[in-house]
Amino acid sequence: MIAKRSAKLYRCPDCRYVFSTDTSHFFSIYDNCPQCHSNSPKRCLEPEAIALTHRARESHPIIKTTVVAFAGEKGFKKASQVAAHPFVTTLPTSEYLRQKNPVLSGEVWLETSTLHTRSWDVAYDSPTNPGAHLYDSCQVLGNSAKNETLYGYYLVETDQMRRLRDITYQCGACFRTTQQNTIFCQSCLQTPNLSTRQLSNTVLLPLTQGHARKNARPDLLQKAIKRYTEKQLNLTKKEQRSQLESLIFEPQHRSPEDYHGKRWLVENGINIKHCRYDAEQDTFEITPPLPGIPEFNSVLRERLQHFPYEYRIISH
Repeated sequence: MIAKRSAKLYRCPDCRYVFSTDTSHFFSIYDNCPQCHSNSPKRCLEPEAIALTHRARESHPIIKTTVVAFAGEKGFKKASQVAAHPFVTTLPTSEYLRQKNPVLSGEVWLETSTLHTRSWDVAYDSPTNPGAHLYDSCQVLGNSAKNETLYGYYLVETDQMRRLRDITYQCGACFRTTQQNTIFCQSCLQTPNLSTRQLSNTVLLPLTQGHARKNARPDLLQKAIKRYTEKQLNLTKKEQRSQLESLIFEPQHRSPEDYHGKRWLVENGINIKHCRYDAEQDTFEITPPLPGIPEFNSVLRERLQHFPYEYRIISH
């Protein structure tokens, strides 16, 4: 949800300090806390932000589990024997966090509308640690060279948590999550100017496998390129109608050749945002949105083989 830029309230999950800062949205921010200087994600406290979260629970109910906090080396060794995931190691970001573990042991409510590979967002109304962003397991060191443990915590993993991650897929390019395994991220396939490497990352993987992401297999990459080409070359009915209307209602800005050529392109599903008419040369110049992918230019030429005007494809 987009909001007007204005002062909004945020709460630091580490020291509980509430402060105001200017933003144009209701999402989390990563500004340093004015009191403890922690850069942990801060959740917005505005009524609109909280209402959005509660609405999301209608289709993404919270998960209730337990967080266990510990202190020192002995606490870490004991926790290591029971924690379900490897520990994320970090350093305190301020003297305040050096002296005190900001995480309290007890029941926590985890939001499931936004999922992460190795962490969770804690609900605003959780009995403990409201609004925090907790790793599955975390160890805070006083000195990285000495590997000295100050404190840490871990979440008790439930069957519900594990099952949810198994059926949730993530895109490696935009990091969106979905529970529909469409093989490729449908949002990224709508985005122009992706590189071959980015297309490789659009393959969806379960959250449990996201840390082991590698380049897509050659056959999967070719499928991604094919689908991307189809998406980028074929206007949707809505986009086609919109571009046709812009041509019809603004004819005074175009010569007959410009108008009829672009109309042919739109009616054949080709996006005219990538095209300009050079009146001096009486030629249409088409700049592909995917200059780094040869397959795209090849398909584009096939689509233009019956185009009744002179044209040239501009390569970057």
